[in-house]
Amino acid sequence: MLAETYRKGRAALEDFFADTPSGEKRRDEVQKILDDADCRFNAHGVEMNQRYTSSAVLEDGPMLAFVHDHEFVHQPLAHPGAVVPRVWLKQDGRRVSTIDLVGRGRFTLLTGIGGAPWREAVRVVGEELGLQIAVHGIGAGQDLADPTAELRAALHSILGTPARDAPYAQNAPARGELLTEGA
Repeated sequence: MLAETYRKGRAALEDFFADTPSGEKRRDEVQKILDDADCRFNAHGVEMNQRYTSSAVLEDGPMLAFVHDHEFVHQPLAHPGAVVPRVWLKQDGRRVSTIDLVGRGRFTLLTGIGGAPWREAVRVVGEELGLQIAVHGIGAGQDLADPTAELRAALHSILGTPARDAPYAQNAPARGELLTEGA
């Protein structure tokens, strides 16, 4: 019985890979199944396109509308209330994702060149409120490099929460008094 099952399976595989009309038909059928299932395997929008509104989020104008299907296509957005955009950075020659820099039970500041006022503001807020706030400088001469300039093109500074969303983001040079006003 086992030998017969093996023989049939082996014959089906040989037919699948054969340069014959039958093999081509089988390959087309498998490709159609994979194409139909693509949204279940690659629905990155479901995982990455969350957007939040609450009193803990400092609004910066209206949230941009989705351009593509919001469940299927991941659409990174550097806006308060959105998940921190995933951008590949470099640190000591290895790739590091912005997603891996934030969360982990603490607040995180991602800032670029000229982010010294932000660093000082989160230091003060962290001391006053007893919060651990990680800080990562991104750009030339900083802790991490942005080789594709994706993050630099998106914004100047992001404050990420332990849940990896961004209650505050700024597209202009730092004004640390904005962050410390409500502390």
